[in-house]
Amino acid sequence: AVVSTQSTGDAQIREREKVEERLKDKETLAAEYLSENRKLSGQVARFEAAAEQHAHVMNMADSTTAQHKSRIEELETMCSRYSEDLQRKEDEKTTLMDRFNGFNSTLTQLNSQIGKDDATVNSEMK
Repeated sequence: AVVSTQSTGDAQIREREKVEERLKDKETLAAEYLSENRKLSGQVARFEAAAEQHAHVMNMADSTTAQHKSRIEELETMCSRYSEDLQRKEDEKTTLMDRFNGFNSTLTQLNSQIGKDDATVNSEMK
């Protein structure tokens, strides 16, 4: 009976040692998981901060793009006005050139007539 009790006690001690060893392994594993979880939590926080910064930069870029589009529209309007002004001035130039050519033609006709009149006067004086 003594051998049986001692054998049972030894078996219980070995079983308890195995359980304690598994418990230590589980505690070590839990500590590793906890450490890894903290690292990942830190990374997640950094990623979230980076995402917020990215969103801020994108908002600024959108705002800048809107400002540029507005400025482009203003410049296109100015160019259109300048183009209209230039066309109007070209039309005025054409009108003035037509008038000048008309005056020049009239002047040529008058000079021709004066030449004829001079010739008539000169021949009558002789």
